[in-house]
Amino acid sequence: MTQSDQREQQGQTTTQDVAGARPLPHAIVNVWIVRSVIGCTISVLIVVAVVIAGILAGLPGPPAWAIAVVAIVLWVLLVAICVLIAKYRYRFTSYRIDHNVFSVQTGFIFRTLTVVPYTRVQHVETEQGPILRHFGLVKVAVSTAVDSHVIAGLEPELARKTLDQLAELVRLAKEDL
Repeated sequence: MTQSDQREQQGQTTTQDVAGARPLPHAIVNVWIVRSVIGCTISVLIVVAVVIAGILAGLPGPPAWAIAVVAIVLWVLLVAICVLIAKYRYRFTSYRIDHNVFSVQTGFIFRTLTVVPYTRVQHVETEQGPILRHFGLVKVAVSTAVDSHVIAGLEPELARKTLDQLAELVRLAKEDL
């Protein structure tokens, strides 16, 4: 029995186990970490603001130093968890471009393998926000009538080639109809 078979039996399949799957660039982990840190920071600030608003409204509350200590500890704990999740998530995220279908694998707790026939694709686009731009990545989205399926981040040149390749495969598939 191969290591891949053993991992699959134990529920530990990774992107390398999916035939022909392409992993994302490792820089995507940093993108996920930055987004998580921003979300954690906003969440902790909201909790602190609610506690302070309650104290200002006359409700009994902890001293200011206790609020600060709890907020910092909570933020550090949340950030540490987000970093671990981002690194672990990377192992289970991949994409594949075949002659007939496009597929994306995501999730590490609830794993999803989405397979999209090119005949169902309406359009393909790229997106790049400030965080992706900072890390030199571009998101590629494949849209159908129902949903949009995303390759979370590719290097700009590979994203352009992937966009062109997908557009050509969609055109060819629709010509065959």
